[in-house]
Amino acid sequence: NITNHIYFVYLNQKQNSREGIELYRSQPKNSRLIKSISEITDEILKCDDLSEFEDMIFVHETLISNYLGIQKVQEKHFADYKNGFIKSLGAWGGDFVMATNESDDLSYFKQKGFDVIFSYKDLIV
Repeated sequence: NITNHIYFVYLNQKQNSREGIELYRSQPKNSRLIKSISEITDEILKCDDLSEFEDMIFVHETLISNYLGIQKVQEKHFADYKNGFIKSLGAWGGDFVMATNESDDLSYFKQKGFDVIFSYKDLIV
């Protein structure tokens, strides 16, 4: 079950959500991108393999990063993370990021000073 390997890490770096929304709204609308994101989301919901899940969220993150012209959060803050994949949430990585970790070893984040970590199952009822 992939949900056993999904975590939400609190970064305590609040981003202004209004700025993120304004950036999105300032971009030209792209129906192809919207269709691609929707298809990826549908596939993520059906996914039962962690590696496949990580591949899909990587593509999702890449599409949004390219569209908005913003560096991916893993490249920006966690380039040396090798235990899974890290995805931006909300206004691109201010409050929380989603991280996968097959070994469930969260010491990487704790060593970086991120002690508030919730498992998927902690938050989803």
